[in-house]
Formats: sequence, structure tokens, C-alpha cells
Amino acid sequence: DNQKIDIEIELADRIECISDYSVLDASEEGTVSYKVKGLSSKYKIELDLFGRIEGAGSALVSLTSFTVYNADGVDVTKKFNATCNVATLRIYQSKLTIKTSSAEKFYDGEYLYDINYEILSGELRDGDIIVMCGDFGEVLRSFFAKGHVYIDNFSQILKPATVENVLDIKITDAETQTQDLTDNYLIKFENGTLKITSVQIQVETGSAEKYYDGTPLENGEYKYEIKNGELGDGHTLSIDVIGSITNPGTAINDTIVKVFDENGEEV
Repeated sequence: DNQKIDIEIELADRIECISDYSVLDASEEGTVSYKVKGLSSKYKIELDLFGRIEGAGSALVSLTSFTVYNADGVDVTKKFNATCNVATLRIYQSKLTIKTSSAEKFYDGEYLYDINYEILSGELRDGDIIVMCGDFGEVLRSFFAKGHVYIDNFSQILKPATVENVLDIKITDAETQTQDLTDNYLIKFENGTLKITSVQIQVETGSAEKYYDGTPLENGEYKYEIKNGELGDGHTLSIDVIGSITNPGTAINDTIVKVFDENGEEV
């Protein structure tokens, strides 16, 4: 009897998380489970499957060939026709929640930044690391039980303002530090804030009065107080009293207040 036996092969999808599997290869035994319909228990079947994924994402699995053996171990594949579905290999991203730190200060002419953070939930896979690199050329390393994070940019402010403390995170491998593994993680940020507050300088000028005599009335006396913070290193305070009155009346004894840095630039 030359009539072939029809069998149906059902491949099952394989879904894992990157924290458990970084590579799934359908050609390796046990990676993809399957059922065979229409094949008697006296036969044994072996499948050759194609499909591979490395890192988070998905890949299709297809049947490239099959072999059927009888009870004596003889290849009897020619007696069978097989149909097979296409399955999916999928590796989900590992979830991380990262909280960046907050920092604040009074204006001092220096940059404010904070590259500290904590992982609130989730964890890095064994072999994944974090390297933190800043724009100032310094390289800082912060090791955790399962690696560390690569930060190649971060928020920084120089003048009075309030901004989110945003860190540009990359995750790489510990062995070579050349692979970008960031896409293997679904990262949620809870950003802190960076805040620089203006230094408050209070200036009090003197008062004066007289009867009209046709000449200007002025009083260059003053005193000042820095209410919060302090002048930055190398900064100087300039106060000019500009109040003046000649005709009968009243005028504010006003001032011009400026602060200069070490280069003579007004800040």
C-alpha cells in the first residue's frame, strides 16, 4: 500500500521573561513542545525546527523536516505526509522601576547635578552591569548584587531653576561592556528634581533731607545683608547708590546691585 498516512504536528508557543531566558533556540531539544495527531504510538517522530531569538522580542518557529521511526528504529518517513503550524518564541522585557535622586542649593555659580538613583522594583540579570559616565569626564562605578547601569547623560543646571533629574540609562554586559542590552528592559522612571534658588541680597540705603538750595541732595550710605546662601567662590558684589533729588519733593534713594564672577561677567 503506497498511500501515505497524514499526520498533523501542533507546535506550542514558548513565552518567557528575559530575567529567566536570554536566548531561545527552537533547534535545541525541549525548547518547543509539540503534539502529533494521527501518528500511532508504535512510531517515534523527531522534528527539525527553525527559529531563534536572543534578547527581548519574538521570532517565528517553523518545521524544516521530520523523521519517523518504527518500533525497530527503521526510518519510515516516506510513509507519512505532515502538516505543521507556525509557532512563536517570545521573550518579554524585564521590568525595572528606577527613582532618580533630588538635590537643591542656593545659587553659587557651580553646576548642580545628582547622578544617584535607586532601583525601586525589578532587578538586573546576572552579567548585566551599570556604568555611569558624566559630561565632566569622570567615570563612576556603582556595583549591585546583579550588576549596574550605564548613564551617559544627565540633567544639570547652573542658574536658578527647577528641572526634572533625568538620567539617560543604558544597560550593558559585564564581560565586554560593548553590548547595548537596554531593550531587554522595560524601564519606568520616577524622576527627582534639581533646584537652584536665587541668593537674596537685601540692601538698605540711608535717608537725607534739606531745604531747597538748588543743588542735588544725595546720600551714598548703605548696608546690605545676604538673607540666604552666600556669594559663590570668586564672586564680588557691586552696589551703587543712584538716588538724587534737586527740586522740592521726595525720591527713593535707589541702588544698582550687581554680582560679578571671577571673570568679570555679571551673574
